[in-house]
Amino acid sequence: MYKSVKEVIHSVISQSSVHGLPRILSSKHRYQRVLWLCLVLGTFGFLVHQLYQLFCEYKSYPIKTKVSMKRETLRFPAVSFCNMNAVKKSQMKLINESKLYEHIKDIPDESDSNEYFNDDEMFDPMGNQMNNENNNAEINNTDFYYYHDYFNFFNFWYLNDYDTNLFDDDELNDQPSLNQFITYEKAQQEMKNDPRSEKVKVFKNLFQNMSKSTRKELGHRIEDLLIECSFNGKQCSAENFTLFQSLDFGNCYTLESNLFIARRPGPMNGLQMILQVEKFEQEENFLDGSGVRLVIHEPGTLPFPEEEGFTLSPGYETSIGMKMVALSRSKPPYGNCSEGESFYQTYGVHYTMSTCLHICRNINVIEICKCRPSENIVDIDYMDQFYSLPVCSLVENNKTKKHNFKRTCEEYVYYQIEENKINCGCESACRETVYKNTLSGRVWPKDSYYRQELLNLTCSKRNHTYCSKYDSDYLEYINLKDNFLKTVIYYEDLNFEEISEEPLYDGFRFLSDIGGTLGLFLGASILSFVELVQLMVEILYYFRYKCLKNKPAVKKNRIQVEPV
Repeated sequence: MYKSVKEVIHSVISQSSVHGLPRILSSKHRYQRVLWLCLVLGTFGFLVHQLYQLFCEYKSYPIKTKVSMKRETLRFPAVSFCNMNAVKKSQMKLINESKLYEHIKDIPDESDSNEYFNDDEMFDPMGNQMNNENNNAEINNTDFYYYHDYFNFFNFWYLNDYDTNLFDDDELNDQPSLNQFITYEKAQQEMKNDPRSEKVKVFKNLFQNMSKSTRKELGHRIEDLLIECSFNGKQCSAENFTLFQSLDFGNCYTLESNLFIARRPGPMNGLQMILQVEKFEQEENFLDGSGVRLVIHEPGTLPFPEEEGFTLSPGYETSIGMKMVALSRSKPPYGNCSEGESFYQTYGVHYTMSTCLHICRNINVIEICKCRPSENIVDIDYMDQFYSLPVCSLVENNKTKKHNFKRTCEEYVYYQIEENKINCGCESACRETVYKNTLSGRVWPKDSYYRQELLNLTCSKRNHTYCSKYDSDYLEYINLKDNFLKTVIYYEDLNFEEISEEPLYDGFRFLSDIGGTLGLFLGASILSFVELVQLMVEILYYFRYKCLKNKPAVKKNRIQVEPV
């Protein structure tokens, strides 16, 4: 049995598998023991530093990108398209004598009150109009005093029934943020507005003010636009398309089906559509061109033809070859992607970063400014509950009857989102499918096909106005060739890229590096830690033995019984 704790420690360390420790005790000379002690302490210091570096690298959660090629049958993407003419000429009677009608017809507004805010005019807080020509001089002379007075008036008089704060969020009421926005607006006012862009902006504002049912009646019907449709040699029809609305293009339509599976590449195994733009339904003084806006997107997701996609020109056949790329991103803690489950439960649409950002902009404008966004609102059922609110740009100020403070509020919210002062929390989707497109085209249709087949096909389905002239001389309707277009969408190859993010430094590699570091500096392993446990047990056993040894013995009384 051990006589002291020192003897216990000496016994365990002398037999330790950790390099250097037995040498400290077994060395005969003192300088050798000191040398081994310094070496052990030095290597232990390097060990601690290396373990700290490994821990920092592990907690940074690095990732690697893996790219692989696969081949299998592929689901065909969703295809959405819009006629770039939002309002049919024959349906203008539905909005007769409205501001939208006057704007499309370019009829001067002779009324005293403005239904919408004109960006070419600016009003001071007291209702005094300043012409755009003199704006720059006035702004330069007063620097920011005019704008600060403007926002103080804005905060005090207009919103929330004379509340002193414009926003509930203190960050939005922060004076530096307002100063930055004022500087930005000042720079914008110093630049001249593009007349065409302003005309489109006003149209979107007035078009937004119409009910969804009215906008639907004003726009083109899929039965009129679609002349012929087929996928993989099988016909599709107008019933396969679903409607959604755009403030830029009016009625838009999406084609997607679980039955659309590409088993072979090539144009004959893809989607073919013949469309007409109904150019006879266009208001000549309003539009500067005609065509179809087309977006190819992942099935189940929302398209945004105002921002993505490409334009198809009448009188041409456009071939679109696709290659699919499947993206898979790392989940937390290795990445910041979103699964989108709660997003789908709330809004009823599949998650994409673009959809999230659009909805975030809409919701913040609605909650902060108490009005509907002027130029872009996501067409989903969730947004229908806010259609009772006025359009921000069409709200008159109750005091001045001139300046539109709601519109300024809307612009300020957009500015805050763009500057990340309002965090939308929109991360990339964890799983996403994108399509790389290659476009080519040719002049279409050929004269013989146009006269002998295309017009016959068109007039056999719908009684268009030009069908009554079908038997007339060919030259009378040759200009209708630019009323039609054809598009062919197909996979160029069923091979597709799969790009995935994977942990570069996971827990298994972390443990392996720890073991390698311990072995390199001290020659230790997991079993070496068992020796430490053994040492603790031996010391406890020693103290237990010592306590029992020092405890006084208890004498036992014996009772002797004598026989009777």
